[in-house]
Amino acid sequence: MKKTLSVLLALVLVISAIGLAAAESTETAEDAVTADDGTEATVYTLNEMLTRAMADAYLRQAAYAAYAEAFPDSRSIAGIDMDTQIVLLEMLLKANGAALPASVADVSVPETKAEAYAAIAEAESSAVTMYKSFLRQEDLAADARIIFQSVFRIVRSNALAFREKAQAADRAEKLQELRENENAQVYVISGGRNGRQVIYVITSEGTANDEDAATETDTTDTTTEDSAGD
Repeated sequence: MKKTLSVLLALVLVISAIGLAAAESTETAEDAVTADDGTEATVYTLNEMLTRAMADAYLRQAAYAAYAEAFPDSRSIAGIDMDTQIVLLEMLLKANGAALPASVADVSVPETKAEAYAAIAEAESSAVTMYKSFLRQEDLAADARIIFQSVFRIVRSNALAFREKAQAADRAEKLQELRENENAQVYVISGGRNGRQVIYVITSEGTANDEDAATETDTTDTTTEDSAGD
């Protein structure tokens, strides 16, 4: 069993190394994690890192599964690939003889899709911070470094994507609330640079000529996130 895991892990390391070398971005994973944030780095053993990484991955997997069930119309949540992260980490953990941590998760589901996106962005950002702390360790084993770099790239991409989705969904929800408010008149003007839309909101107590009663918002997307390719 251990020999099989070693062979599989070696194959993953080769594939991961090729993928990292062929990445289009000029920023390497190593470059992205060496910035000094002014705090003293915590030193972890490999077993501690693997246990923390696995526990975090299990927790995020459980949370996202609950979110996907609560918001079945969101292809973005349903499309989060936690399996790849978990398979890579489990192979590394087993190859180094570490025990799998218990998969225990107490998940609370956000009330809105925008809040779910924000929760995902926060969870992925926390994972980014964790992997940065691991990759800063100079004595990190080569196999662990490559696996952590691979997972780091995935969570960093997810964090950026869901931060944008959370902002877009929040704007869409607020615009919908305004549309349903009988005391507000909403004017959307499309066009301009980069497809920018300008929204003017005028309450029933104001007039179009009253600058204090008008609110202007610039946004590149005021549609719901599903219509924007969620």
